[in-house]
Amino acid sequence: MCGLLTLLVLATACGERSAAPELPRPTSTTIRPMPATIERNLASVIGDSLIASTTGEQIAAISALGYRTTVQALPGAPLAGRFIQESIQIAKGSGVVVIATATNDNYSNYLESLISDEQEAQRLYRDQLRRATEQLAGSCVVWVNTRTAIGAFYHPETTGATNRTLAQFVASEPRTRLVDWAAISAPHDQTDWFIADELHFNLFHEDEFGLKVQDDSDRRQAGADAYAAAIAEGVARCPRP
Repeated sequence: MCGLLTLLVLATACGERSAAPELPRPTSTTIRPMPATIERNLASVIGDSLIASTTGEQIAAISALGYRTTVQALPGAPLAGRFIQESIQIAKGSGVVVIATATNDNYSNYLESLISDEQEAQRLYRDQLRRATEQLAGSCVVWVNTRTAIGAFYHPETTGATNRTLAQFVASEPRTRLVDWAAISAPHDQTDWFIADELHFNLFHEDEFGLKVQDDSDRRQAGADAYAAAIAEGVARCPRP
């Protein structure tokens, strides 16, 4: 694995990890028509920095289940953001779609609760989950929740509400599965799986061009492997390709 990696990440099981700055995008997301058929052996993984920093692990773990695997990830990207919404359009027709944005969704929910209140913030989040799942008709959608024992910057005080909303939504939708990363990672901390922020598996910094760069000099590989294994287990609960 590379020691330094500029992110965003776009990768497939058939090619090498690539990275580039986010390019200018249209003012609105183009809605792609649903493909005529679902490619059952295709798994599309969409996410934020945790996915971006474990691209190789995700591809290896999910491909071992018999899927052709693609990854689209951007640090800091929430579900409602343009990058994730466009990634969902690209993922249409996949047998399985993994969406792992809950940490950034939680941050968005916290900000919304300051404007309105927590109840309204969670209602809006449920609507986002519903719309994303509806866009992926025919796919098994695997949602990953957020770790709760995280640094104060990420507002752990609202993670419980965010995870409850996600769990309730998944329980109501037969085509969805939940990866309970909060429970899986709960016994672990910066002594084994995470760096000091209790969230990431490696450091990030900005280069001279203002691009986010992954620094693996103090990488917590055990945590990265566990995260990929947890997501692969969620994928394994979908219909087999």
